[in-house]
Amino acid sequence: MAGRSKDSLPGKNTRNSWSEATLYQRKRWTLRKRREAQDHAQFDPRPVTDDDWTASDEHDEPSLSRISAPEALGSVLGDIVARQGWASRLESATLFRQWDQICGEDIASHCEPVRLAGGILVLRVESQIWATQLRYCVPNITQNIQARLGIDSIRDVRIVVGPLENEKT
Repeated sequence: MAGRSKDSLPGKNTRNSWSEATLYQRKRWTLRKRREAQDHAQFDPRPVTDDDWTASDEHDEPSLSRISAPEALGSVLGDIVARQGWASRLESATLFRQWDQICGEDIASHCEPVRLAGGILVLRVESQIWATQLRYCVPNITQNIQARLGIDSIRDVRIVVGPLENEKT
């Protein structure tokens, strides 16, 4: 046994490593044939027009294949927003951005939206006097929010007193 290498020891079968390489090559060949069959099944024999969009495949050999026509960015983003559950965050961002138009500049100069979460709108006002005044305006404000933004998920409005972050002078 002095003349044998470690690879040729009786416990090591060199035929297994050869058959593993053969199995790997056969699997790659099978997958390539399957891709070719799928490409053939999806082939559209019509001549390519300007409305057709083509792109390079990511397979072994470069080629062109038809892909679907582009979609409007707004509809694609709408689908992404819905899938990710960002709709309520976008509603609150829109509410914050349009706050002056929703409640009027007089009221907006003395209060600001803090948070819209779980159907509860939290508003911060600069004084207790404005908190009392705003309580009377809440039905009109929620009605304006529903009319302008289509947000009908506001169940409650809470008013807190504190210094305004976006003070308008």
